[in-house]
Amino acid sequence: MRLKYLLESDILEAMKHTLSNEAAARYLGVDKRTYKKYASIYITDDGEKTLYESHKNSSGKGIRKSKLNLLNNKYNVEDLLAGKYPNFPIQRLKYKLINEGILKERCDMCGFDERRITDMKVPLLLAFKDGDRKNWSLENLELLCYNHYFLFCGNIMGKNKELELY
Repeated sequence: MRLKYLLESDILEAMKHTLSNEAAARYLGVDKRTYKKYASIYITDDGEKTLYESHKNSSGKGIRKSKLNLLNNKYNVEDLLAGKYPNFPIQRLKYKLINEGILKERCDMCGFDERRITDMKVPLLLAFKDGDRKNWSLENLELLCYNHYFLFCGNIMGKNKELELY
């Protein structure tokens, strides 16, 4: 592993082009912890704060929020489950129900809850017990692993698409 040393000039250049410490670390191509270590060493010109403290942006001012977060905050869970927003994406409904703690992030049939190493997500699909994808009542929704979804709901790829198994 190659060690990376950050000079004060490198950190100041990154701060000039970014809006937060996390973005500055990405700009320099280093881990956030490495950036914090070096940015905390150097002091601002006025001598009161470290460069790390002076570049904190905990409110996220000026940073674009992801579309997923905006969608999740705009719609109320109770309204979604009542069917007030029928065009809301089902995949985002799944994430919202998990984030709100309404559904546990595990398969309702077998309890599978292992996370993938690559993105730390549990590979689950939102299933509808009665088969009606427009019925979003909580009693009709369940999370299933890919195996149980295939066995109990059918083709994972959709009704008209063929799934080739070799």
